[in-house]
Amino acid sequence: MKKLSILILTLSSLIFTSCISSEFASYYEPFYEATSFPKEYYLDAQHEQPSVIKTDDLETKYREIFSQGYICIGSSSFNSSDYDDDEVYYYINNLCKEKKAKIAIYSQKYTNTQSGSYAVPHTNYNTYTGADGFLHSIPITTYSTQYYAIDRYDYTCFLFVKMPEEYKAMYAPGITVRDLTQKDRETYKQNTGALIDSVIENSPAFYANLVHGDIVTNINGQIIRNAADFTEFQKKAFNGDKWNITIARNGNEKTVSLKYRI
Repeated sequence: MKKLSILILTLSSLIFTSCISSEFASYYEPFYEATSFPKEYYLDAQHEQPSVIKTDDLETKYREIFSQGYICIGSSSFNSSDYDDDEVYYYINNLCKEKKAKIAIYSQKYTNTQSGSYAVPHTNYNTYTGADGFLHSIPITTYSTQYYAIDRYDYTCFLFVKMPEEYKAMYAPGITVRDLTQKDRETYKQNTGALIDSVIENSPAFYANLVHGDIVTNINGQIIRNAADFTEFQKKAFNGDKWNITIARNGNEKTVSLKYRI
């Protein structure tokens, strides 16, 4: 009986670890292929350890890592039961080594509790002495009800490598922009413009003190109604061009100047 108990515990452990490991790996979606960048921008798994960071604010942490000159190469997202932080760290660390990611950020957010019940059979034996004088037994099965409640969580993980210099040109003069969502319009009281999502450190935009949440509405007299307008203006820019950028910040209009640099 003792050997059987040990075997059951061992099998349970294997099933558990296989489940969590396969979830992070199975749900991984690459944004870039493993050979997209030169090898020096990836993790050297033999000599480096990845940095695995848990955060309650995934959006802000994503912008922070991007602003430090890292690019996201893929993500993994799924809903599952609660896992121990050490186990999550272990498997994300392994995923980083497999994908050669230098940094991983992840969040765990409660979604719901699944509850229910199930019947547990109990077999008893009713014994009696038969007409033949022998002892007989009849199995009688009864059932008891067991209840369970399992908390469920959304797990989301992003992997990053160092951003090659040539890729930074895509974000010149050091910002990423996006269209305003309905929530943005309600928050910033602004209907048009390109919202600055991220600012890369040590870029012209960084030193011009542009920040997340600024809304670009005009560059050198050209109206910027959305992210597409910004991209079109950016495509025509040359190194050394002076940009006079009008932004909406906290309900006020402000103009900042910078030199466009790739």
